[in-house]
Amino acid sequence: ACVREPPPLTILFAKAHEHQLSLMPRMISFNCDACGMKGDRSPYSCQECYFMVHQSCIDLQEIINVNRHEHRLSRRSHLSPGSWECGVCHKNIDWSYGAYSCSICPNYAIHSRCAVRDDAWDKLELKGILEETQEIQPYKSMHGNLICHFSHE
Repeated sequence: ACVREPPPLTILFAKAHEHQLSLMPRMISFNCDACGMKGDRSPYSCQECYFMVHQSCIDLQEIINVNRHEHRLSRRSHLSPGSWECGVCHKNIDWSYGAYSCSICPNYAIHSRCAVRDDAWDKLELKGILEETQEIQPYKSMHGNLICHFSHE
């Protein structure tokens, strides 16, 4: 695939990073800042801040749903310092690398690679799509001072 369609030498608007990324077309050992995994060839790098990323991590979606959690997850360049466990594989997450986390559940996060696995993600990017919220009223007014509590329906 690389010979027929070589990757672009520069990327101006990558989802994974705010600066221009340049291809380093050679064997080089690196840790991907988007997913935290080791790589050994042709990463994209940022000359401004030394960010390095696998070619496959450049377009990680920004907001997704996974079948392991009830809320949306947003891609973060890093998590807050602390001990994190992946909600998919249950292994430790290195907080200094990219991951997906929940803005509603402050202790829920998933490795970037686990979040986009075929068995976890529906392949839909949710950026720009409003989240549906279901508001459950604790009671329904019947008439006068009489109410019907939701648990009695």
